[in-house]
Amino acid sequence: MNHLSSARRPAVALRSFPIFTFAFLLALAFPLSLRADTIKFPKDNPAVSVDLPSGWKSEWVTGDAAKLGGERLQFSTDNAAADLSIKELPADAGITDEESAKANFSKVALADMKTLEPTKCGDVEEKTIAGHKAFGTMVTTGLGPMFYAIFTADGKKYFSMFSMNGGADPIVALIKSAE
Repeated sequence: MNHLSSARRPAVALRSFPIFTFAFLLALAFPLSLRADTIKFPKDNPAVSVDLPSGWKSEWVTGDAAKLGGERLQFSTDNAAADLSIKELPADAGITDEESAKANFSKVALADMKTLEPTKCGDVEEKTIAGHKAFGTMVTTGLGPMFYAIFTADGKKYFSMFSMNGGADPIVALIKSAE
């Protein structure tokens, strides 16, 4: 017959577990969150930050590889089913605020995507990215339809993004100011 009160039995049972077994059970009960890699863009004086979600990778596209689409930060899923490219808009694009982004959208999109042979922009839609207004549409290119958007993460520096395969919502949702 056991003379221990029921209140003391769990403590005695716990003491009989090896410590590594207890730690393992605790880890199962309270999974640790995995820290994602944080990607900042551009490399010099970053204005955009993205916590890379599981199943995604990023790479800098420069040099000869950038002949199609320009120098950019390229995100893609491990199986290449989804993608998103982000580029800093040049100063001569004339995008300095929400008004100029909306008013000059089609002209800037066609010029920005010139190596992809764009022919027309669809109707421009307004969205919110990183707490700021962004503008996007589908653009017909020599490679097929592509999503294209102009956005800012800090209200100062403007960027474009484009996606050929789509499925980029997980990355777009994680765009924030690098500050």
